[in-house]
Amino acid sequence: MKKFYYLEIKSYSHMPNGYEFQLADGGEIPSIYKYLEVALKSAQWLINFQTSELGYKVVIPNEENPARKGDCKFAVRLMDKQNDIRKEIRIYSMYINNDKPIW
Repeated sequence: MKKFYYLEIKSYSHMPNGYEFQLADGGEIPSIYKYLEVALKSAQWLINFQTSELGYKVVIPNEENPARKGDCKFAVRLMDKQNDIRKEIRIYSMYINNDKPIW
């Protein structure tokens, strides 16, 4: 068993009646990293790009995010009020059993 870090990005919006829905079922394509430091740098790059180029604002930073507990090592909530899109960027630790080949 080896420890890895899973970076996920999920986006949400609202229907006219106020119902919230996820834009891509299951989230965007995840990234898996061997080192937490690399996963954190990747997440920070995503946040910097989203805020500086796409107009998102950090509404719940990592230090205050209640989702950051247990296997969740990093969690940030971004919001784009103009497009009514909320993004959740999170990093989870996980173990993968790579002792046996999968084929």
